[in-house]
Amino acid sequence: MGYLLTLTFLVTHAMGFELRVTDMKLEPEMNQSFELETNHSNPVTLDCQSFLQGLYLGPRQSTDIIMLDAWECEELFHRIDGSLKAQRPHCLDIEGVIRSDYSC
Repeated sequence: MGYLLTLTFLVTHAMGFELRVTDMKLEPEMNQSFELETNHSNPVTLDCQSFLQGLYLGPRQSTDIIMLDAWECEELFHRIDGSLKAQRPHCLDIEGVIRSDYSC
């Protein structure tokens, strides 16, 4: 079952998809790592604190990561935060990398 879910995720990930962020919460005991509530069935984390910074798609043990430079991660956080403060979701078009992100 887990293999099928992973395979489904990888096929979807390779083809591209829209990730719609509707909430963002600070992870426990972290300063710059955020759990994102999205339309995606797997956990999504924006981690701007760890050695490998980026957008984690899936559980930490078996995850895909879209790596970001420190400044890219911080800017993405501020854009998501701005959308959510305006009470709008924030969308990310993902195709192996983040192609675009915007209030939606």
